[in-house]
Amino acid sequence: MKIKKWNDINWTTTELELYNLQRLIYINSADESLKRKYQKELVRSEIAKLVSIRKITQDNRGKNTVGASIYNGKLEYFSDRVSLGNPRVARMKGLFKKQKNKCSKCGILFKPMDIIEIHHQLDVKGKRNGNLKFVHGHCHDDIHGTKPNQ
Repeated sequence: MKIKKWNDINWTTTELELYNLQRLIYINSADESLKRKYQKELVRSEIAKLVSIRKITQDNRGKNTVGASIYNGKLEYFSDRVSLGNPRVARMKGLFKKQKNKCSKCGILFKPMDIIEIHHQLDVKGKRNGNLKFVHGHCHDDIHGTKPNQ
């Protein structure tokens, strides 16, 4: 993917390509060599860099996020920023830390650009039992057997 101008980037397509690469990592999580291959491809990809730059420079505009990055160990900054004394958010922050910033389904670290969803675990009767887990959006789709809209 060669980019000539920032404004010419199709962000819908770019984010979908990034999602597909993340999904490949999840799908191949049982095969360590393939998983590593796709993880390296993700880290080195121009797509991931572009989306990260966009998140920092445009989506976070006006927010005090200077230097906050998954790559420099400041991921907890994001969970600290939203707590603001709200007990519900504080509970989610605790859950995030308990999971060590990893998806409970695939075990891959969350990144700022990931779609993170809350999975409500069900009891034997199919009712919510109050146990919550953070999972990637594509992992949540797999749990419930649904495919994302394209």
